[in-house]
Amino acid sequence: MWLTFDSYRETAYHHTLSYVSLLLSSSPESQSAAIDAIALALRLPSLFDFDPLFKSDAVVSAKNHELFSLLQMFLNSGLPELHSWLVSHRAALEKYELDRAQLERKIRLLSFASLGFAHVGHDLPYSEVASILQIELSQVEKRAIDVICTGLLSGKLSQTTQSLHVYRSSARTFEGRHWKSVLLRGRRA
Repeated sequence: MWLTFDSYRETAYHHTLSYVSLLLSSSPESQSAAIDAIALALRLPSLFDFDPLFKSDAVVSAKNHELFSLLQMFLNSGLPELHSWLVSHRAALEKYELDRAQLERKIRLLSFASLGFAHVGHDLPYSEVASILQIELSQVEKRAIDVICTGLLSGKLSQTTQSLHVYRSSARTFEGRHWKSVLLRGRRA
């Protein structure tokens, strides 16, 4: 079995997350370890579940740090908010070794999955996807294949109807409003 650099980074992330969860949020090393965990999570191209970070007291106690506000965007915002953050925090990309293109890709994939979650069992028009992701209509199928390959969404593309029929999609975080949506879908079935 071959291990890739990203698999080592994923392992490092999980160990870092375990370490951060053991720290008292008031300890001196807590803030530094929390920021390291956030930065590592944002750097990993295949990590899309940020809920474990928000369950850590040490991470939540870093709420005034610039990376915490970026992390929050990946939980519930989109590309416009990311672009605003990038404009006002230009130095943070270099400081924390974050790649702008990778951050944009992740937020687009998460936004696509959120859009898909709202359309489970229905057709999602390419035009709606293009608008939310701020891409050309001709790029929608490529992005759809990308989000399907990540496992965030399952569906069937239709070139004739210019839509994606969504079978399943992941929510960025699962809250009470998501349970209501699931219950409503169950009643319709």
